[in-house]
Amino acid sequence: MPTAATKSLRAVHTLALTILAVNLVSSSLIAAELRWEELPPIPNALGLADLPRVAVAAPSPAPVVDGRLLVIGGDDGAQVNTLPKEHKGFRRDVPAYDPKKDRWEHLGAAPFAQVTTSAVLWKDRIVIRSGEIKPGLRSPEVWSAKTR
Repeated sequence: MPTAATKSLRAVHTLALTILAVNLVSSSLIAAELRWEELPPIPNALGLADLPRVAVAAPSPAPVVDGRLLVIGGDDGAQVNTLPKEHKGFRRDVPAYDPKKDRWEHLGAAPFAQVTTSAVLWKDRIVIRSGEIKPGLRSPEVWSAKTR
């Protein structure tokens, strides 16, 4: 005979499966209703100054400090065909976009090079945790910098 706890667990499990099924059905209906079309490329649609280099997988979202958007490191694609064991790591430089001047400035370099991770503003600090330091190699390091 099932206990009260087992009955409760089954009820929760059934409810979770029901919610999942409803979400899957509604998602399928929404996806089926969307009509996608390819548009022509829009080079620099906003007319802003171009980033001085390619920056893929930099910690995101890019933090805004003192009105400037910071791109902390990232992958510039220079080692795209390099074997992981020969990879030298990712970029450390920090370009910053100043929208008042519509230009990028170089703010120096971070002491780390982590990509595919998040950047969080917390208590006047930028905090970046974990991330790849080479393709497929993640680091447990957590870094932070004061913003003021």
